Amino acid sequence: RSFSRAIPLTVALLQLTAASMSIINLLTLTTNYPINLVVHLFLASFGSPMASLIPQLVLSVSPRGQRATAYALLTLVTGLVSSPAAQFVGLLSDTYRGEADDARTRFEALAFAFFVIVSFFFAASISYFIMMKYYPMDVLTKQVEDDLDQPLLSPFDVEERPLRSGSLVERALISRRATMETVYA
Repeated sequence: RSFSRAIPLTVALLQLTAASMSIINLLTLTTNYPINLVVHLFLASFGSPMASLIPQLVLSVSPRGQRATAYALLTLVTGLVSSPAAQFVGLLSDTYRGEADDARTRFEALAFAFFVIVSFFFAASISYFIMMKYYPMDVLTKQVEDDLDQPLLSPFDVEERPLRSGSLVERALISRRATMETVYA
C-alpha cells in the first residue's frame, strides 16, 4: 500500500469531524433548527464509514489465523466500555442536575452529558492519531507472520512450524497428516 497510514488517518479525521459536528449540533439545538438538521445529516453520514473502517482497521493488523478472535475481542471491548460509560455519563448528568425539576436545568444537564460524550470523541480521535505511528509496523509484522505461515497441507516439515494458539483445525489436520500421506502417496 502506498500510504500505509490511510485507514487510521481516515478514522481519526472522521472521529474528529464527528466530534466537531456534535458540538455544533449541541450549540444549534435550540437556536437554529435548519442548521441543526444539516448537522444531523452530516453526523448520520459519518456513522457508516466509522462502523466499517474500525473492524477493517482491526482485521488489517491481526494474523490470518486469528481474525475471528480479533473481531470477537473488538466486540467484547466495545461492549465492556460502552455499558459502564452510559452509566458514568448518566451519573454525571444527574449530579449536575441535582434536585432541580425545571426544564432549563434538565436541558443543561443533558447538554453537559453530551459535552462529556464529545470529550470522549476527541480523546478517541487523539488515540487514533497516536495509533497512526505504530500502524504500519503492526501491518508489516502481520504480513511477515502470514508469509512465514505455511499452507495447512504443505510438503514442508510440519513439526518445525509453530502452531497458532487455538487453531484446532490445524492441529486436527496435523494429526491426520500421516494417513493422508499414505493415501495420496
